[in-house]
Amino acid sequence: MTFVDANTFETYAKNMGQIMMEKITNADLLVFNRCTDELKAALRKRNLRMVNRRADIYLEDLNGNSEDYNDGEVCPFDLNQPVINIPDDDYGVWYVDVMDYPDRWAGKTVHMKLLMCHSKKYHRYPLPRTVRHGLLGQEPDQSAIRQFVKGTRLVTGVSVRRSRVELTLNVRFGNPNQVEKLAEAVAAVVEFLHASGYDNCCQNCGSAVETDPCIMTGVPSLLCDSCYQQLGHLQEQNQQAELGKTENMVAGTVGALLGSLLGVACIVLLGQLGYVAAVSGIVMAICTMKGYELLGGTGSPPWVWWSASC
Repeated sequence: MTFVDANTFETYAKNMGQIMMEKITNADLLVFNRCTDELKAALRKRNLRMVNRRADIYLEDLNGNSEDYNDGEVCPFDLNQPVINIPDDDYGVWYVDVMDYPDRWAGKTVHMKLLMCHSKKYHRYPLPRTVRHGLLGQEPDQSAIRQFVKGTRLVTGVSVRRSRVELTLNVRFGNPNQVEKLAEAVAAVVEFLHASGYDNCCQNCGSAVETDPCIMTGVPSLLCDSCYQQLGHLQEQNQQAELGKTENMVAGTVGALLGSLLGVACIVLLGQLGYVAAVSGIVMAICTMKGYELLGGTGSPPWVWWSASC
C-alpha cells in the first residue's frame, strides 16, 4: 500500500526516479492524495498503468473524495506499438481491458503466449454454415452435400439440419503443419456452396443476410443482428424469470418424499432379486432431489442434498 502526495510527485520522480518508480511498481494499492483537477489530468497523462498494471490506483482530492484512476481513456498497454506484447503475468489485465473497451483494440496486433488444449475424442475441426439456395430460397439439399463429402478427402462428415450445415474437416487439432490443409478445406467447402447456388442466411429467420457467430443458450449459432438482439432479449427475460422464482418448501418437501419412494421401490425390487446394490441409493438420491425441484420450483437446498446422501 503506497500513498503519494500528488503535489510533490513530479519533483520526487525527477530527482529520485528509480526509488519512486520502485515503490509504485511493487504496490498493490496506490493512492495519490491532495489532487487538483490539473494534477489528476497530469497523472493520467503519465499513464501509470504502464508501470503497474495490477495495482488499484485512486486519486484523492483536497476534500478526501477519491476516484478511480482508470477513467476509460487510460490503457495499461502502449497502443502505438505496431505489435503489442502481452507478458504472461499481464494476460488477465489485457483480457479485462479488451472486454471492457473492445473498440480501442479493434485492428490491433498483439503477441502473447497461449496454451491450446484439445480432447483426443474431438480432434477435428467442425465447420458450421447456415445457407439457403439463392434462387429458390430452399433449404440445403442433403443428398448433394453428402455426395460432395464422399468425393473429397478434405471433409470426413456432415450434418444437415434445416438451413444449418456442419461439416467435419479432415484436419487435426494442435498440429501447426495442418494450417495450409485447413485453409484448403475451408476454401473447398466455400467454393462448393457458392457453385451450388447457396447464400449465407440467418440460422433463425432464414433471411439471406450477413451473419455473425455467437453463443446462444450455450449453443454456437450463426445469426443476423435482428435475431441476435431478439433471442438475446428473450434469453435475458428467461434468466430473470428463473431468478424470480419463489421457493415452495411445502410442495418441494412433498416432491422429495414422492421421489424417495421411487428409490425405496428400487431397493425393494433389487432386494427381491437377491441383490444389494449401491445404484439403488444413487437412484433414491436423484429422485429425491428432482422431486423437490419439480414441485418446489427451485433447485434442491442443502438439507435435501444431505438427507438424500444419507
